[in-house]
Amino acid sequence: MPYGGGDPHAPEAAAEMFTCSIFLVLMNRLVTVFVSALGMLLTADSFDTATPTHLYATVAFSNLVTTVSQYEVLKYLSFAVTTLAKCAKIIPVMMWGHVILHTRYTVVDF
Repeated sequence: MPYGGGDPHAPEAAAEMFTCSIFLVLMNRLVTVFVSALGMLLTADSFDTATPTHLYATVAFSNLVTTVSQYEVLKYLSFAVTTLAKCAKIIPVMMWGHVILHTRYTVVDF
C-alpha cells in the first residue's frame, strides 16, 4: 500500500509500501479505541453494557479478519476488482438466507 514517496517529478521516486497489513489494521483499531474511550470519558458515558462481551468479540474478530483480508487482497488485485467482489458477496448471502431462513426474494432483489 503506497503511503508516500519522493518528488513526484523525479522518475526514480517510487512510493514506499507497507508490507504488513496487520500492522495497519492494528494501528487503526488502537486509534479507534483511544478516540472512543476519550469520547466516552468526555461525555461521562458508561462503559457498562447489558450485552455480553463475547458477542462483541465475535463481531469484532470477524471484522478484523475481513479488514486484514481486504488489505492483503489489494496486494494482488486492483481496487476495482476488489470492490466488485465485495459487491457480489450479497448473492451468496441471499442464497443462504433462502436455504436457512426460507426467505423469499424476487428477481429484482437479486
